[in-house]
Amino acid sequence: MSASVTDLHFVALAVPDLAAERAFFGETWGLTEVREQDGKVYFAAEGSAHPYVIRLREDAERKTDLIGFSAASRADVDTLFAQVQAAGCKIIAEPGAAEGPAGGYACRFFDPDGRAIELICDTAPRSSRVLGKGEAIPTGLSHIVLHTPEPAKLVKFYEDVLGFRLSDWIGTFMAFLRCNAVHHRLAVLPGPPALNHVAFDVAS
Repeated sequence: MSASVTDLHFVALAVPDLAAERAFFGETWGLTEVREQDGKVYFAAEGSAHPYVIRLREDAERKTDLIGFSAASRADVDTLFAQVQAAGCKIIAEPGAAEGPAGGYACRFFDPDGRAIELICDTAPRSSRVLGKGEAIPTGLSHIVLHTPEPAKLVKFYEDVLGFRLSDWIGTFMAFLRCNAVHHRLAVLPGPPALNHVAFDVAS
């Protein structure tokens, strides 16, 4: 029996100037700062039940620390972890108590390009709300775009191991992958391994 992830949960970033990035995500973008814990700052989106969608910490090197995907249950996290092991991924943490202010149950591993991935469930949900007319702040995360040297190989990994489904290709250049009813939560482009961008949904 296989399992699939259900959503893009959060993106964790390391930044050289935490104060500047904190102001950017909180004041410029309009995310809500919900917690500072162990040197990490957590931001939620007002229209999302996810307890946080962005995590920041200060580091001399700017990088993507972690990408988090939701799973439906602990049983699904365990099954996904078995799929990850069977695919030969390097393991960071076996399923257990999740790090962070929202609790939960999670595991971590490196994908084929060496980026750290977390699969998480049972976090304490946040009370979301419907944004008012003209309230130009994010309702939640929309998607991420990743660069990879071998797009077809990475697409196959996310399909076979994490249960994503292919929505579209633009030629052989860009692939769009879904894990729920949204057209894509993940897109893949050729290039050296990197995070191209994080996108947010807005109300209109």
